[in-house]
Amino acid sequence: MEILMTPDYYVIVDGEETLWCSRIDGKLEPRKRSELHQLTDPVCLGTVYGIIGKFQPHPDSDQRLVLIRQTSLIGSLPGNHQVFKVNKVVLVPLSVHEAPELEMEPKNDFFKTA
Repeated sequence: MEILMTPDYYVIVDGEETLWCSRIDGKLEPRKRSELHQLTDPVCLGTVYGIIGKFQPHPDSDQRLVLIRQTSLIGSLPGNHQVFKVNKVVLVPLSVHEAPELEMEPKNDFFKTA
């Protein structure tokens, strides 16, 4: 999965599905990949391996989107289901005021990269 950033949204892209997270109010909305053309100046922040959820460390602070940044394969279950360990997460600020500096693996050349 890759995460894109615009002035108003973070968008997580996984195949033909996307999850749009408002940088203004934190609202999550699933959409189809075909709607990516609606984004204004998307910048690819890098690769993520999953979404944990939203976190607000203090009532006076901005919410943060918690994403899985690094994993390790630790085994398999019957039916060829892989089991991963979460090694690193990243807290992405849900704010239009902060431009996050995130240490993520770069993804592709389709979108501008941060």
